[in-house]
This record gives sequence, structure tokens and C-alpha cells, in this order.
Amino acid sequence: MMSRTFTACAQTAMPRCVPAAAMATRKATVQAVSQMARSTPACAVLARSSMTHAGFLRPRSTIAAPVGLGTALLNFGKNNPFLFQLIMCTAKTSVCDLLIQVYVEKKRQIDWKRNGVFMLFGSFYLGGFQYLVYSIWMPRIFPNAARWANLGFREKLRDRAGLVTLAKQVAFDNLVHNPFMYCPVFYCFKALMHEDDGSAAGDS
Repeated sequence: MMSRTFTACAQTAMPRCVPAAAMATRKATVQAVSQMARSTPACAVLARSSMTHAGFLRPRSTIAAPVGLGTALLNFGKNNPFLFQLIMCTAKTSVCDLLIQVYVEKKRQIDWKRNGVFMLFGSFYLGGFQYLVYSIWMPRIFPNAARWANLGFREKLRDRAGLVTLAKQVAFDNLVHNPFMYCPVFYCFKALMHEDDGSAAGDS
């Protein structure tokens, strides 16, 4: 089958305007190379390379198909999960604060110091420390969570051990992580935004 493919491709690639003697020589060469291609797959690869170099076949295009923006972002996130989370959390926190200032609080002038503090919080805590919490610590504390997450919806409902693990994760997040880690760090960053207000009140 492979030898027939080489023969057909080579004969198709031959120009029609060449002399009869040259055509006969090329046909003989194609038949010889096709005989070599029948032996092993390695010979088939060598045969195609030789025929391409001799001009009997057109070289295959090595240009990769264009990748969409969504696919490129997904691939970047899979290959660089920590960096992807760091960038997304920093940008997301800044954009959310800008939206609040412009459309909710109706500020005429952007408070860039406040926005910078939110950017630091998004980068340091949401992007950095929470990656440690959710991607490293919790998988080690709850090793069965990944198996349960990959199940179908109905299988998840029937998996009692997985539901218990889910309840433990929710309890850990709401009773340990949020009150003892997230909230203290958030209010420390919030104090940075009102540092000038506090010093002014103290001076007065």
C-alpha cells in the first residue's frame, strides 16, 4: 500500500513537458525507490526523503496551522500554571477596582494608590499564596479530591467518600483559610489604602 502511494505521488509530481527519455528514467527511478519502500517503514521514510530531494515529490509544508487566541491562552495556562494565575489575578483585581471606582462610586478621578494596593493584593495573595493553598497544600491534605473531581455528575452524587472529602474542603476553606489567612492579609492591605487618612486624623 505504501509503495503504491509513493508510485502514484511520484508519477503525479512529474511534469508533462519533459522528454520521453527523461520520463522513462524517472519512472524507472520511481519503481526502484518504491521497491525499497516495501521492505521497512524506515526505508519508506528514506525513500520519500530521497524522492523529495530529487524533485520527484513536493516537500511537505512544515508551517504550523495558526492557533487561536483562546487556544494559545489555554496552552499557556497548562504549561505555566503559576505564572498564568499570577498574571490573571493581578489584572483581574486591578480591573475590578477600576470598574467599582468608575461605575459604582462614580469617581471623577481614579484613585491610583488604591488601585495599586489592590494590584499588590491580587498578585501577592490571590496569585501567589492561594496557588500554594489550593494547588499544593489542599491536594496533599485531601488526596482523593482529584479522583472525585474527574467523575461524572451522577457518579459524584453516588460517591459518598468523595462527598465527605468535598465537605472537608469547604470546611477547611471557610473555617481555617478565610478567617486566619485571607481576612488578616486583606485588612493589612486595606490599612495601606487609609494610611494617609489615619496620619492626617492623628495630626489634627
